Amino acid sequence: MNEIVLESIICNAGKHHLKTILQNLHSYAEKGEKDSVLKEKLRQAGDGVMDIYEGELSIEDIKKEVWEFLQKNQLCNFEAYKKYLESQGSIKRHGYYTNLELSDHSIVTLRMGETEDSFVHVHPGRHTPHTFRVKANTFKTAAFAAFLGLCRKKSPYDLDLVNESRMNLELSPVTESIDAIYFLLEKFGFLR
Repeated sequence: MNEIVLESIICNAGKHHLKTILQNLHSYAEKGEKDSVLKEKLRQAGDGVMDIYEGELSIEDIKKEVWEFLQKNQLCNFEAYKKYLESQGSIKRHGYYTNLELSDHSIVTLRMGETEDSFVHVHPGRHTPHTFRVKANTFKTAAFAAFLGLCRKKSPYDLDLVNESRMNLELSPVTESIDAIYFLLEKFGFLR
């Protein structure tokens, strides 16, 4: 297997892969609250909606399956991949893309990466098996509340903690109707 091509496959696991998100939250919590890296990363998560893969495949597994697709279709370089997307893919607001079904029946969306060195950008597919969709601000809030809860050994469901998280992320406080945040905390494995 050509490691250079595997490195050319970009998956933002810290934003789109549930197991990686959870590992990261625990790692950041071990470093303590003073570490501001998580807060900065969460602020960069955008304002729209995002899809999170919650299946059993690791990021490495996903990359390997994408690599097999690229190999099978002789798309292992920037020019061949770009030409394929432009001729066989669909077009969206951010350029051409194609969908690929993985071994667990989930679907990932493949699009052009930012550079010739990282030319394959992988996202979980919309409304597909083993994925769920959440607003970015909900994700940021739940992740930071989980982080603070882990650091303080406190429930991330605490409304004061949720609002402290939102304040840290420069978001307005919530008073009620935070079921979406609670839903994501449950996905993160926190029990009420």
